[in-house]
Amino acid sequence: MKFNLSKGPYLRSRQSTTKKMLALSASLLIVWIASIVSHSLVYEFYYGMMAFLIGLTSLVTTFLVDILMAFSKGKRGKEIFKFTLKSYSYVTALIFALCLPVGTPLYVVAIGAIVGTLIGKHLFGGFGFNIFNPAAIGRVFVGLSFATKLTVPNVSMYDLSAGATVTGAANWTNIKLPGSYMFKDLFLGGYPSALGESFTILLLIIGLFLIITGIANWRLMVTYLLTISLTALGLSFAFNTGNEIFYVLKHVLTGGILFGTVFMITDPVTAPKDPYGKILYAIGAGFLTMLIRVNSSYPEGMAFSLLIMNILVPTIDSLVRGVTSRKTWLKYSLITSFLVISCLLNVVIAKNITFNEGTAYVNSEANIVLRGDTYE
Repeated sequence: MKFNLSKGPYLRSRQSTTKKMLALSASLLIVWIASIVSHSLVYEFYYGMMAFLIGLTSLVTTFLVDILMAFSKGKRGKEIFKFTLKSYSYVTALIFALCLPVGTPLYVVAIGAIVGTLIGKHLFGGFGFNIFNPAAIGRVFVGLSFATKLTVPNVSMYDLSAGATVTGAANWTNIKLPGSYMFKDLFLGGYPSALGESFTILLLIIGLFLIITGIANWRLMVTYLLTISLTALGLSFAFNTGNEIFYVLKHVLTGGILFGTVFMITDPVTAPKDPYGKILYAIGAGFLTMLIRVNSSYPEGMAFSLLIMNILVPTIDSLVRGVTSRKTWLKYSLITSFLVISCLLNVVIAKNITFNEGTAYVNSEANIVLRGDTYE
């Protein structure tokens, strides 16, 4: 089979790219500010300052990389400013920073920002030509290279242990919240996580805004969340957890799923161009996210699944290109089959994994051990 790959840039939009990126940046700034305020008020001023410095370090590093790349291309003076502005690396910087927990050392932030910007973007020719999500590249790199550094400080108010290792032996029949956390904390940023992940209500509002304004594609968001929700529901029934709705919501509201839904999977450059291709892409990402989260020793699979699906985008584009508008039934049949199979595969694989009794699901970003019986 031969695939005809189109040349970059891959971004297609009726709106001004700059306007879209500025709106996206404003949304990310709101989440960043909320994180700074939350860490300062709920925990300590020091952690609020760390949240600020992590974002600032990421921004400064990406700007420096852009400036160096501009010099390497022979640009001088105002051309450097234009090159930096049109690279939109400030978006990558903010997304990457908000994927990190507050205990991340600043040198790790800088290294991840360099890798994401230089390798994830400029190596492929710059913005619009990259095939991988740059922020996801940076996040996966630091996650693999500095796993023990991505922790939340050991303070009693966090009700967790800093540097706790992930066992990967999740007991999916006992996914609970810690006794000191209530269900409402998942909506109000009241539990420790990566900087941008725990503000559920804020993320939902921003996601709705991005959809209404046409900045983000609703198919990607809705399909990704639907795939994860249906898979979680299937797992809940398979393991007889009870409280199925809570089980599904805890999957969606903890970790990087919701943040990734709003700011990462919607990347217009690395996602398929065809509307039906976007749906297949999001189903695949949802399948891989749950597969990694449930069955692997790395229980937060958003970034990994996104990068894997980035590789498959040319294949997806080629697959849907031959399905004309007259074959709508075929498209929907393909989508439905893909969705059902992805959910069933996750359940079947999970049922064949041997779990260690008494070990609860761990949120990798903040190392939260979800135990207890709090459902309020």
